Amino acid sequence: MMKSLYQSTRSVYGRILNTIFEKQNKKYLESGWKQDFANFCKLINQNPEDIISDIGKIDQTLLEFHVEKNGKCLESFYIVGSIRYLLEAKGCQNILEIGTGLGINTALMAQIAPSSKIYTCDLPTEDPAYQDSFFVLRKRDQNAFDTNISYLNIKTILKNSMYLFSEDLPNSFDLIWLDGGHHFPAVAWDFAYCYSRLRKGGILLMDDYVVEEERRNPITRKLPDSISDVEDLCNYISRRINETIHIFPRYPLAQKYVAMIIKD
Repeated sequence: MMKSLYQSTRSVYGRILNTIFEKQNKKYLESGWKQDFANFCKLINQNPEDIISDIGKIDQTLLEFHVEKNGKCLESFYIVGSIRYLLEAKGCQNILEIGTGLGINTALMAQIAPSSKIYTCDLPTEDPAYQDSFFVLRKRDQNAFDTNISYLNIKTILKNSMYLFSEDLPNSFDLIWLDGGHHFPAVAWDFAYCYSRLRKGGILLMDDYVVEEERRNPITRKLPDSISDVEDLCNYISRRINETIHIFPRYPLAQKYVAMIIKD
């Protein structure tokens, strides 16, 4: 009963917010996005047109599915741009993803970097967090998940990320897309693992950096996926690592960002 009530509440708020988000997102994409994207491209020394061209080569069915499930989210540009940068620099042999979701970004990376090995980690069905969470996306569409992770260069690990240390994985990764649990303690142990395995010159991208103002918003805070501890984590680690943490817009109206670290 509680679950259906929660889903119903989320659906009502979702319909209201999606209407607002669509208008605001369109306005942002027509104005501020170009400058923010240019700043990202400058950081990684890439031509914006090259990244857009690469995205155009991705299977259109996958892109349409991405928009259908995630809206006009912008993380794909950062993932594709980071892969381009790494391939031109020291290579992109190993990629780690924590939080497979429906495997949309997993499939995207498999297409953009066919010579790379992609390791993606998601919760096993027997994990209590899998049973309790509405946001384990493959529960909603197992067929899409199975299709998206079927590329030969993808290895799927169904295990709580707390136990990744026990897995036989590469000693270092070139690119890491961190989109698992966004709350303490999970987000902290995920970061510790990822940062320790990120090679020098490698890129760590962390999804759902939600600013404090948004977390206090009386409307959107009713949606649990709008609440995240990633900003608090970044504030903590920024005083303890040498690298700069850059943030780039992911969903402008909701003040959601992608945090980025290039390891020194």
